[in-house]
Amino acid sequence: MARFGRETVAGLAGAAWIDFVVAHGGSDWTGDSGATLLRAAYGGQAPGNRASWLAGARGFIKGRT
Repeated sequence: MARFGRETVAGLAGAAWIDFVVAHGGSDWTGDSGATLLRAAYGGQAPGNRASWLAGARGFIKGRT
C-alpha cells in the first residue's frame, strides 16, 4: 500500500490482484501460475509451481516489468 497507495490496491482481490501484480513486475504469475496461486490462497487444492510463485513475488517487489 505504501508503494501504490491505498486507493489503488486496497480493494484488489482474486484475479484483479494477480493482474495488478503481473502488470507491475510479477510476470511469472501469468496464466496457470496465477490461477493455481489463487486456488492455494483460498484453500483449494493447488499443485502449483512454487518456483513461479516466488519468482513472480520477487519480480513484483523489485518492480520488474
